[in-house]
Amino acid sequence: MKTIAVIGALDLYTRHELGLIATLNYHGYHTYAIALNPFIRDIRKNSMWVEIDRGHSKVNIIEIPLNYGSSSLIKALSCCINELDIIILTSGIPWKQSISIYNYIKRSIGALLITRFWSIRALKLIDNLLHGSYYDLALFMPSLFVNYVKMISSNAIIYEDHYTYKVGKYIAPHIPGSKIYPTPGIPKDTINEVDEKAYEIINNIINKYGGYVLASTILIKAFDIEKYEAVPHALLIYGIARRNPEIPIIVFGSTKDEFQRAFPELARRLPQNLVFIGKGLSNKFIRYLYRNASVVIIYISNRSVSNRFLETIYFRKPMIFNRTALELYPELVKFIDLNLSLADNLDDYTNKIKILFKNDKIQEELSKQIGNAYEMLFSSTGNIRALERFIENSR
Repeated sequence: MKTIAVIGALDLYTRHELGLIATLNYHGYHTYAIALNPFIRDIRKNSMWVEIDRGHSKVNIIEIPLNYGSSSLIKALSCCINELDIIILTSGIPWKQSISIYNYIKRSIGALLITRFWSIRALKLIDNLLHGSYYDLALFMPSLFVNYVKMISSNAIIYEDHYTYKVGKYIAPHIPGSKIYPTPGIPKDTINEVDEKAYEIINNIINKYGGYVLASTILIKAFDIEKYEAVPHALLIYGIARRNPEIPIIVFGSTKDEFQRAFPELARRLPQNLVFIGKGLSNKFIRYLYRNASVVIIYISNRSVSNRFLETIYFRKPMIFNRTALELYPELVKFIDLNLSLADNLDDYTNKIKILFKNDKIQEELSKQIGNAYEMLFSSTGNIRALERFIENSR
């Protein structure tokens, strides 16, 4: 059996990284998945079943405290990775720990070391400035330096989107790099109390309207970057709801109270068709939300991997997306009719939702197009072949 290690921080629990681990397991690899967790004090193990496009795979993740000193961290890692010849690191590992790991692998193991980049903070600078996050100015050069060091410390690099690939090849052209779009992985879980209330709301809307438009925004105030990424989503969704009063717009990821606190002026005129079903929903219920949606609104405010986009294309749902999606995945133009899916502004989103929501034939055709795009660009079978070719060529 082929053995490989995937080491990350809490980004190992994202759709795109879980999808990688589950894909490796499903296709016959024995995978050591290791997450550096800042919220624990002792090593622990976490197991879950993860759904990918070809079936389910059991994922076992070893969690190591992030605040371990360098020697303790390396000692904890060594029991898993000493005998391996392929190690993949995610770009989410903090600077200090990543350097210790890179040095240890190169000095003591000699494995093929691949870094997977799903985002580079410096590349979000323009997006975040447009959204009012001037804090990013101070992070630009440090982020560029840190990620450059990660690149040149690697034997090879995988980029999970085209924009990061394009910039990464410019920054470190001498390091072998490949663009491999991520296969999403959806953890299996069970229905919770939040779901039960939301189920009733969704079923009533389906009975009344026959469907709904699905959207997501996460209005978390504790982290500046998340707030500035979420605000554009929330404002767009609000505008669409006001202009389409006859179409139900379902929002998950935030509560109505959070929206009212973030936008007190807008909350006084909250459209009745804008329905917040909250956060803390199970993956099982999120799957139900997507499968019953008529159309999904995708607005990518930063040029990095979007879990909402990955979920939507995974479930083959008709979606309307902005031009940033094409910067991340330009090959979409080969499969999807942009006259139906691409929106440059609020007017475009509003008009295309009106067309799609009331036309089952167009929804069906768009679903087929999105399914074809998924199979050609994101499927686990295609990804494992691309990864194996890349590993072979990088040795």
